Amino acid sequence: MEVSRRMNIDHTQLFEMIPLGVLYLSIEGEVLSANSIAKRILDLPTEHLQRFNSFKSRYKTTKKGERDFFEDEFPVSLAIKTGKPILDVIMSVYNSKEDKHYWININAIPQFREGEDSPYQVCTFFCDITEQVRTGDALRASEERYKGLSEAAFESIFISEKGVCIEQNSVAEKMFGYTLEEAVGKMGTEWIVAEDHEKVMNKMLSGFEEPYEVTAQRKDGTVFPAEIQGKMMYYKGKSVRITALRDITLRTNMIKDLISAKEKAEESDRLKSVFLATMNHELRTPLNHVLGFSNIIQESSQDQEISDYAKIIHQSGSNLLELIEDIFKLATVEQGKFSLINQSLKCEDLYLDLQKCLKDELKQSGKSHLINLDFSTEEQLLKSWIYLDRGKIIQVMRHLFKNAVKFTDQGSIEFGFHRSNEKEIAFFVRDTGIGIPDDKQELIFDFFRQVDESYTRVYNGIGVGLAISKKIAEAMNGRITVESTLGAGSVFYFTIPKDSSNSNSIDQDDFDSI
Repeated sequence: MEVSRRMNIDHTQLFEMIPLGVLYLSIEGEVLSANSIAKRILDLPTEHLQRFNSFKSRYKTTKKGERDFFEDEFPVSLAIKTGKPILDVIMSVYNSKEDKHYWININAIPQFREGEDSPYQVCTFFCDITEQVRTGDALRASEERYKGLSEAAFESIFISEKGVCIEQNSVAEKMFGYTLEEAVGKMGTEWIVAEDHEKVMNKMLSGFEEPYEVTAQRKDGTVFPAEIQGKMMYYKGKSVRITALRDITLRTNMIKDLISAKEKAEESDRLKSVFLATMNHELRTPLNHVLGFSNIIQESSQDQEISDYAKIIHQSGSNLLELIEDIFKLATVEQGKFSLINQSLKCEDLYLDLQKCLKDELKQSGKSHLINLDFSTEEQLLKSWIYLDRGKIIQVMRHLFKNAVKFTDQGSIEFGFHRSNEKEIAFFVRDTGIGIPDDKQELIFDFFRQVDESYTRVYNGIGVGLAISKKIAEAMNGRITVESTLGAGSVFYFTIPKDSSNSNSIDQDDFDSI
């Protein structure tokens, strides 16, 4: 004290300047002195200090872990009871004025008079650690959330710093066989086969975040296909890489199976097409013989009955040949093996060719006495020239003519063409046949689909003509559409550009010979 007086030390000022809460208590619990920090945190009156009968009831004190303090556990009580300093006790006190809980770190130092063994007062000083506790709680909550999410994941999750593993989840332990103690300290590439080490390291060093595939390796040496995705982020104050690794064995096997199935289907399709082409060739020869000789018998026989039989044979053979040709066309179109040979055509010449084609179809059907043919077109259009594939146009229109004749028992069929717009020409075939229901107008353009698909259907055919025509029209950058009313007839439109020089040609010319 004498030294303090000589140095003019102002203890009151020092008492207030110290960045801690300072409190002097008598052994009876009376507050003898407190600085402003202690008064603020403990909500003490500034003029008349008071006696604490129960520190616990006044401040609702709790320990870390949310357990209440007992009266004899308070640092002041222990310091008085034991006569020893009680250091670094963390507790929560409630400030009713601010309606706020403070976390404080308390040190209670008993003080003795000279020659006495029992303390006469306790000096308590404490620091406010509320923010530190909250930060720590938030960090622990964040870690618990991360741990919960990582453990609930269906993939291995690793945390690495500069390529070295510092943490893994339980899925990784099960997937690879390394315990957490074994995994920590290993390079991230040790979970990957040697051939992929360079790839993985380059991705890690560059901060690459998109998923990519590697071959992973377990502790026992077995390997499996995996997908990796990583991202740089901050974790516990450090820049780390979070890496997720998924076992994609099932997905890889499924892809292999799909590729294998696709290759088998393509091979099967190729063999089917080869078979159909071969059968087409092999069946044409005997059928041509049947057709030729039945025609000779029909024309040369003097016996009317034999002539009639020969006519039936010839007609049946013609039907069979037409069926074979349709199947071969189908195989060729399905493979896309046909090309367009465009040439300059005078519309009038094409119009006359198509007229003859329709007349021939009607004559062969035997319905000439039941159906009238009407032809109409723009006179000016007949004088113009177009640049198209003549053979493909006739092929498409022949299918439309056949359908019109087949499904019209009596009435009329009208054929013509007109300008759809400045760049397109539209051919049309209108009939007064049976018509097509609204719900069937789309499916008739699919292979092997017909309006009547029952076994007892009246009209023959395998349902490929319109599908083939649609494929050809699309290759010419055109389209086929239909308007129809059930029981009243149909009109089919074949619309194509007048200049098909930019059409979608498809390789192989053998389709033109059909």
